[in-house]
Amino acid sequence: MSKLKKPTLKQQLESGPAATKKPRGANFIPNSNYSISPNKRQPGNIERILPHGEENALTAREIASIMGCGDVRVVTRLIEKERRTGAPIAATPRRGYFLAADLAEWQRYINALDRRIRNIEITRLHCGRTLNRWGAEDGIREARFTP
Repeated sequence: MSKLKKPTLKQQLESGPAATKKPRGANFIPNSNYSISPNKRQPGNIERILPHGEENALTAREIASIMGCGDVRVVTRLIEKERRTGAPIAATPRRGYFLAADLAEWQRYINALDRRIRNIEITRLHCGRTLNRWGAEDGIREARFTP
């Protein structure tokens, strides 16, 4: 009985996002020379605008201005849509959005997201405990929160 070989990263990328498992971190960061065939995934409008590297990041307002769109909410929705198609769009709270220049930069972004998730979970836990205390004081049983 032979072991099944895990497909290479290139094979995973060529077979499209549906054929790959959702990674915990990043496996590949395309630069301006994509290794994905053009008929598999085309860069979106945001991806075409964004520069590579955190030091070159653009704010949502700057992106909206470049696109001729006055609403930054539209920009953030487009960014999320393009991320879901595989665009390596990273962000920092102070600088804005950018295309990750390399795997290290993409991994830093993933790590920052993980820290945000942990902090939100902690905040949610404490807010739930506060809700439980308030509910107990008011005799509300339905207010119970179980982490």
